[in-house]
Amino acid sequence: ENFKGFFAGPEGWGSLRQSREGGSQRNEISVREGRLALTEITLTTTATPKRVKVECGGKAIRSTFSFNAGVVVISLRRPVVAEAGQALVVRLG
Repeated sequence: ENFKGFFAGPEGWGSLRQSREGGSQRNEISVREGRLALTEITLTTTATPKRVKVECGGKAIRSTFSFNAGVVVISLRRPVVAEAGQALVVRLG
C-alpha cells in the first residue's frame, strides 16, 4: 500500500516511496547521496497496469514492461543513473 523507507546501494543511498490510489500506483526512488544506476525495476502491484511511465530528474525514460502474477518488471531501454538530488519516478496506470 502506501509506504516510505530507506535504501542503500553500492554507490549511494536515499529513500523509496510508494502510493496507491484506485488502479494507479506511484513509486519514487530519491537519491540523497551518491548515485544509483538502474537498467531494470521490479515492483509488485494490485492491479494489472495498462501503461507504465518512467522519469528521472523530470525527463521521460523509454521503457518496456511485463506483468505476471502481481509483479511488474520494467526494463529501461538504456541504463539510467540517478545522481544525488534526483528522483526516479515510476507510474503504473
